[in-house]
Amino acid sequence: MCHHGLCGPNGVLRTYSVAPLNSSGQAWRFPPGLLWPAIQVYSGPRYLATDSVMSPSVRAERGVIAGCPLAPGLSKLVLHDVMQEAVSYKGVDHADTWVDDLSLDISSKGPEATAKHALDAFRRLQANLHRDGLPVSIKKTCFIATDAATAKALQSMRQPADPKVHDVVKDLGVD
Repeated sequence: MCHHGLCGPNGVLRTYSVAPLNSSGQAWRFPPGLLWPAIQVYSGPRYLATDSVMSPSVRAERGVIAGCPLAPGLSKLVLHDVMQEAVSYKGVDHADTWVDDLSLDISSKGPEATAKHALDAFRRLQANLHRDGLPVSIKKTCFIATDAATAKALQSMRQPADPKVHDVVKDLGVD
């Protein structure tokens, strides 16, 4: 089994356009009493102050405010369609999100098949996120293999642009 940890499209909360949140929120029945004020906060004017001088208003067109209690729910609106498709990828047993961290659990018959499915799933997911304006941070992304044979297969199949491979058995000192 290979746990493919896709740790964060590069700042979903910083790069996603606020405009589609309304239609996504309505489609997925996000509570209107929370969605409407969130959109107002995110799309409303912001002011910067320095040395007791206030700037003219600035309007952010992208991003969700870090630390906002609605951010986990709003990020699910942003990522839902991409992750819904990801669960249909060959070998994917489970897909999960937490704010802008994504993970896919992948298993198959044998280390080579699992490695192939993990690489295919990563590349498709990366392409779909990129299509939606959500670039993936390769520095924050990795494959976590639950056995040495799968780690070795992943390592031999990956390209330089693919995420690094970590062997959970080795990293936990269990071997």
